[in-house]
Amino acid sequence: MIPLERAEKLMHEAYFLLHELKLYEAFEAYGGLTVGGSCFLGVQAYPDVDIYVPPVPVEEYLKIRDQLAAHPLVISVKFKESDEVAFPADEAPFPGGLYLKPDVAYGDWQRPWKIDIWSVEPRFYEPQIAQLAFWKTMLTDELRAQIVAYKVSILNEKHRTPMYSGYFIYQAFLDKGIREPAEITRYLIQHGIEMEAA
Repeated sequence: MIPLERAEKLMHEAYFLLHELKLYEAFEAYGGLTVGGSCFLGVQAYPDVDIYVPPVPVEEYLKIRDQLAAHPLVISVKFKESDEVAFPADEAPFPGGLYLKPDVAYGDWQRPWKIDIWSVEPRFYEPQIAQLAFWKTMLTDELRAQIVAYKVSILNEKHRTPMYSGYFIYQAFLDKGIREPAEITRYLIQHGIEMEAA
């Protein structure tokens, strides 16, 4: 499968699952959901999607967790306060919120779909979405194909890119103009990305 075909297939599956799991309906009353990350940019290399929603009362969030857990495609659902989610340097970028992570059995990617659902104040995720929107204006089909090809080349034994590498990959390609894979890998390592990490 060529890079753009892979990205398009993953994006199609991502939006299918958001509808299939009734996530649009679940969060409609709270301001709706915003898709971020590689799905927003159309550069997915493995089955993962990030979504953001304004604050949801914890009792309602737990109901949504239970609804997800009852869906036949859902393998498991993790629930945490957003401050408890581990990030580099122990910095939680989304304080005071809630987090759900359903793992979903769908497609043929050698791993389940992972959906990260952050319920936090919009001021915490809007800057990320604005950065992605800016990068999206810079993308051509050629650049998208190069980014996806690079991401596929660094998929690890768990069939995903190294943790937290996405932002720096986009930064390297789109802000720094780096194109050589070895140079991009060096850039990631310089920014603390564990290239062999799961």
